[in-house]
Amino acid sequence: MSEARTSGGVSISGSSAAGGDGPEQSWRNSVLLSTMMFLQYAIGGLWVPIASIYLTTSPDAGGLGFTGGQVGWIYALTGLIGAITAPFIAGQVADRYLNAERALALLLLALAVMQYLMAGTTVFALFLVFSIINAIAYAPTMALSNSISLQNLRDKEKQFPLVRTWGTIGWIVAGWLFGILWLDTGDKVRDVRRIADALRIGAVVAVAYAAFAVLLLPRTPPRREVAHPLAFARAFRLLTQRGFLVLVLAAVPIAVVHTGYFIRCSPYLKQDIGIPEKWVQAVMSVGQICEIFFLAVLGLFLKRLGYKRVLVLGGLAYVLRFAIYAVGQPAWLVVVAQGLHGVCFACFYAAAFIYVDRSAPADVKHSAQTVFGMILGVSGVLAGVYNQFFDRFTRPVMAEVVREGGGAASAPAKPSAAARPVVSMTRSDGTVTVKLPGHGCRDGDRLRVWAAQKDFSGVHVVQVTDSDTLTYRLPEAVAAAAPVAARGVQSYTEFWWTQAAVALGATLILLLFLPARRPDEQAS
Repeated sequence: MSEARTSGGVSISGSSAAGGDGPEQSWRNSVLLSTMMFLQYAIGGLWVPIASIYLTTSPDAGGLGFTGGQVGWIYALTGLIGAITAPFIAGQVADRYLNAERALALLLLALAVMQYLMAGTTVFALFLVFSIINAIAYAPTMALSNSISLQNLRDKEKQFPLVRTWGTIGWIVAGWLFGILWLDTGDKVRDVRRIADALRIGAVVAVAYAAFAVLLLPRTPPRREVAHPLAFARAFRLLTQRGFLVLVLAAVPIAVVHTGYFIRCSPYLKQDIGIPEKWVQAVMSVGQICEIFFLAVLGLFLKRLGYKRVLVLGGLAYVLRFAIYAVGQPAWLVVVAQGLHGVCFACFYAAAFIYVDRSAPADVKHSAQTVFGMILGVSGVLAGVYNQFFDRFTRPVMAEVVREGGGAASAPAKPSAAARPVVSMTRSDGTVTVKLPGHGCRDGDRLRVWAAQKDFSGVHVVQVTDSDTLTYRLPEAVAAAAPVAARGVQSYTEFWWTQAAVALGATLILLLFLPARRPDEQAS
């Protein structure tokens, strides 16, 4: 019992013990901490999986119409600034001045205000500012929720993965309910516009979570007797430990590809795999469902395989998943590959959090988590910058003629050898004017337009201007989705292969340089 009371680095007050005073108190703490995790990740599960669809979809189709570069800057700056401020706001305050659960509640209230403001903003500059402030509030809560859990559990390696599982469940439940109940109006434009409501609902959840934190979470007071007044400064000294340093060097590229996944995955599933908006969150949550299983057995993995092998397994799962995305066929394999997210998160991220806790001295455990979180967050800058680079990779919009009288039955399932690239496309009032040199169309013929292997037409040509230009009318069902850019549509193949290569590099760092010994057995 005495070991449990000191391992968390906090004095015992009320219910604030590492595991409590007995089995009943330990069970109660596990329930409360699991509820905390459910609420913590429900906020992200509402918004993160489908944020990119809302941000990048054109305003006339219900979105904000931000460019890939602008979305990259949102992810980059929010990740950077949120990560840099987290050790000072969360770690220093929770380790030295204020109960961790109270610090958590204050941050959640600020988060609620920012999310509500973001939901009503359509201007990029304002959205970016509100997003940055939102990140300053949200980033520390991630580390605090981990640290509060780790300091109030008896057997961290066994119990923390099970508690963290409820965060995954919260992510899944929030995303599924929002997508199925709120994004199924039958109007595609309205469905995209309603994605902003995820932020409003998230604000409500944050307020409820703040009340829960103050009233019910185990008391986790700061440590008064300390070796250094600046907890975050002492936490940075962990970088002198070989194991922690190697973990950080591998975590930076992993965090880059992890952020890149959330930037690109939902548009990729919608465009290339053909998943409707209302099902995108459900498909992405296949990964979270598998995450539940792997978090449940993580403690066993850590004890049987050790930290090094488990972390390497997580890195290899990233490589395999992104390679499957790059191939992109068949569609069912891409959906199944979402399940690898469970291995990625449990075996890398969750295992890394426990590794950091094991590495840190008792009086800087909050700060150690937030310093590690800061390093991961700074990696978001790299993800945002390199995300812009891949905007240049596109697939041309192709078009081919179906002769008058041929009917829909004569239309090919895929673009034929006769299909040719469209030079330019402009849309106005339900019609599209296409520059297609040597098209050979006649009034009454049908034109099929292809983008990313998806048929956007089967529509009648309404006017042939000359041998290079024609105009056709869009069916209502595809009007919002029809490609209109001369450069074509986004190609994701190059992006996913790059993600796989970066993840492989990080895995090799772990395999070659991470010590095989447990972190608390390594010399500091």
